[in-house]
Amino acid sequence: TAYMFMASNVPLEEVDNKELTHVSFNEAKAMGHPFEDWILDIFEKKTEKEKNAKTILIAKSQDSFDELAIKQTDDLCDAKEYTNKDYIASLEWGQSSQRVGQLREYIKEHLQNAEEIELWLAYMSGITCDGLDEDGRQINPREMNKDSWPTPDIKQCNIQDLQDWDIERICMSGPFTAPRCLIVYK
Repeated sequence: TAYMFMASNVPLEEVDNKELTHVSFNEAKAMGHPFEDWILDIFEKKTEKEKNAKTILIAKSQDSFDELAIKQTDDLCDAKEYTNKDYIASLEWGQSSQRVGQLREYIKEHLQNAEEIELWLAYMSGITCDGLDEDGRQINPREMNKDSWPTPDIKQCNIQDLQDWDIERICMSGPFTAPRCLIVYK
């Protein structure tokens, strides 16, 4: 699986997708959100605690799912195979020229407090930090043949020279065949 993340030796500021809101069934119902009968049937059998859990995602539009979101995470063990940076943040977005510009501005702002930042499109094995795969099976890390992983394509760029196409080369250039990284520095 290909996965996008950023890495730095300075904490990465989180960016929430403000176009998405998590609400409970009871909140959505109070807002007048229409539900299909089969969904109402399911929630009628739930406890009040379950009805109040924020399990429903409301979006202003379909495009809302593509807005830029950056989340710090400790659960990207595979990322440590690619970077030695202390802080890692997942990058979730629907790539577009407008959002590439937003990401470029984010990088520029981050470099006011950091020497460099890495932007990665990399292979993720699906193994969690506790050694479990997606199905909860224990995986022995020694059984993974990381030597067969392709060598990352790493480019470097000074922040003064950073262009949108530098970011697009990492994020938007064709099918994923090998990890790609853009290191942007002061």
